[in-house]
Amino acid sequence: MNSIDKIKKSMLHYHQFELTSNRNKNMSDNEMIAQFMGYTRQSDGAFKDENGFWNNFEVFETWNWLMLVVQECKCVKEADYVLIDAIDFSLCNNDLLGVHEAVVKFIKAQKL
Repeated sequence: MNSIDKIKKSMLHYHQFELTSNRNKNMSDNEMIAQFMGYTRQSDGAFKDENGFWNNFEVFETWNWLMLVVQECKCVKEADYVLIDAIDFSLCNNDLLGVHEAVVKFIKAQKL
């Protein structure tokens, strides 16, 4: 393993640790993302969409799901392109936590 691969591996572990350690703080952020994506909160605390239930707050802290959210953000008409640029910047830097934070800022700005 070369030094660049070691750095990438350590960054991945750092982001996983940071996401895990910020779980409670991000709980409301992830709930907001779920609502932005069209999920509704049920009386038992689970989220429901037209295809089934979702109740795992960690799901929006993975690349697969977060990319769906990014795609949804980019489809918003009259979006603030400074916030879209922040998402793109984090994507270009392969920064999972940065993308998550940029998406949260974007969604919060949509509620103004």
